[in-house]
Amino acid sequence: MKTYAQIDPRVSELGYMIKHLVKLCQIGDVRTGTLSSYAYILMLIHFLQQFRPSVLPVLQQVRDTFDQ
Repeated sequence: MKTYAQIDPRVSELGYMIKHLVKLCQIGDVRTGTLSSYAYILMLIHFLQQFRPSVLPVLQQVRDTFDQ
């Protein structure tokens, strides 16, 4: 998470907004059968990786490029 926030500061801001929204809507508590706030953040990162050009890179693919 920290690496993604360092790549693009907007990730942090969006993450805080999503966590706030999840809390307001009371949909971020695993005990009540909803997803955790961490799961919502993971979905945000995945969403930002799907744009073309992507907002965020897939870190595993970046690492594999450097390993070769």
